[in-house]
Amino acid sequence: MFDFVQEFFANGVRISRTNACQARNGVVHIVDNVLPFSSATINDILTDQSSRFSTFQNLTEKAGIATPLDATRKSRTVFAPTNEAFDDFEGLAECLCREENARYLSQFVLIHISSPAEYTSTLSQRTFVPTFSYWYLRVNSLSEGITITKNEIPLLDADIPASNGVIHAIPEVILPFKEERLERICPGITATMAPSTQPPIIIEPEATPDPDGIPPGGVIIPPENVGR
Repeated sequence: MFDFVQEFFANGVRISRTNACQARNGVVHIVDNVLPFSSATINDILTDQSSRFSTFQNLTEKAGIATPLDATRKSRTVFAPTNEAFDDFEGLAECLCREENARYLSQFVLIHISSPAEYTSTLSQRTFVPTFSYWYLRVNSLSEGITITKNEIPLLDADIPASNGVIHAIPEVILPFKEERLERICPGITATMAPSTQPPIIIEPEATPDPDGIPPGGVIIPPENVGR
């Protein structure tokens, strides 16, 4: 027989004792550390740290997703590629920003975003993380730290707190399409690494859009239609 112990976390910090003290106006939980806090939204941080994230932030703006990343009704996790991450795909950002590639731009941006906020303390307990593109990212908990996707992309700077979630800086972009599809979308740009995602799990699109403006997975083009 196994003893199952459920752990609880707040902003990535373990709650060592729940319901430690009842009060007339609430309840007190004891935590292991000071909770991380920021008054800045995810979009604020991506914008303010332009020397690191300007390329990705510009893509979220172009895709119409920057405004939802300012919303505070729901928490998000963003795996934000650094500007250097795009060096392996010179011209990719410019290609995705072309009017005819709008749907692929959304697909690219949304695969870097999931919900709810996942700090490394809870991310380490995951095997897969669903993204807003309905593709699942593999989570690898290794002795040297957490990596994502089967390419084992490390978290360069993890647990950057925001008022509406958390950001993990990553040194590589995550591609929602394979090399041959990338070649169709952006001729001349070749992936220097293997496809970095797990196949999408079939989920019915939501009947209504997300209240905070993140498009449901139904906006993503099925893999068999990409490039047509």
